[in-house]
Amino acid sequence: MGCFWAPQEAFLKVPGVTAAEVGYSWSGLGRTPANAAPDYDSVCAGNGFTEAVQVTFDPRVVSYEEVLGQFYELHDSTIEFPSGDQQYISAVWPTDEEQEAKAKAELDRRRAEAEAEAVAGGGLGRVRRPLTVVRSCEDAVFFKAEEYHQVGG
Repeated sequence: MGCFWAPQEAFLKVPGVTAAEVGYSWSGLGRTPANAAPDYDSVCAGNGFTEAVQVTFDPRVVSYEEVLGQFYELHDSTIEFPSGDQQYISAVWPTDEEQEAKAKAELDRRRAEAEAEAVAGGGLGRVRRPLTVVRSCEDAVFFKAEEYHQVGG
């Protein structure tokens, strides 16, 4: 989703979202993260973490599927970043197995939809599939970013 400020503000406008904090999560790609907690400078230097937004929501008001829909609406998940640059990858870190299954099903649905559109448009050579990474719920590690990065910080 690129820099984490715009998505943070967008998620905060979604009815039922009770909090959206910016921070860093391990991309799961490339080398294993260092033991020290990431900070903005280390993420920019390519330490294997990506900028992330931790979204807290009231499921009585907004469903996880609706939050995932917002995630996909807020960015172009088909952008491939240069090798080794995980700062801005498209990624979801579900917090339990149910969310993980739903996130994977939504990604599969969106990829199949992209392939069907490409076939209808003349071939798979032009397909723009979502490149989103769905991490395992066991990998859902979030480090809150420095206070000056938070909305109002």
